[in-house]
Amino acid sequence: MSMKWLVVIIQTCKFSSQFIFFISFFLTFRPANYRRSSSIDLSERSRFYRLLDSLFYFLMSRSELLCYSAMIINHLTSGALLSIPLPLSIFLWATLSPRPTRNYWITVLTYTEAMVVVKYIFQFRFYPWNGATADPRPLAAVNIIGIDKKPDIASVADLFLLLTLFLHRSILKVKI
Repeated sequence: MSMKWLVVIIQTCKFSSQFIFFISFFLTFRPANYRRSSSIDLSERSRFYRLLDSLFYFLMSRSELLCYSAMIINHLTSGALLSIPLPLSIFLWATLSPRPTRNYWITVLTYTEAMVVVKYIFQFRFYPWNGATADPRPLAAVNIIGIDKKPDIASVADLFLLLTLFLHRSILKVKI
């Protein structure tokens, strides 16, 4: 279970081979007097491993804060009408209740998926605002709604938000 997060990071991010070697070296580093036993004591692990392990469990215990941060970062990067319901839901519903319900998280996840699909659909060139004569005005309707053509097709903030919401969902499924 403790090495599962490393597999998830490697599969979702593009790390260089040197960085992967660096991480794997520190995670498998053992002192000279290391003895192999059936139950591995955490104090026998390297400090770097213990730090990463404690950060991992901290994020797992407070994954809703990671989701809230990702929602705010998503709105800060896009700043459109499509993304404004997410921070509004945080400040008008989620933080006012002691713990948001399962329906809240399902609604946020469904809305985020629909938002990403809508943004992707409007990236095609056959729409008049995505042609060679794109409207450079920041207050154009296309820019306000958030369906303007982006150079990298999918925003990194949208994908990070989806990643954090799916992570939070998997954590909630394990805890229940």
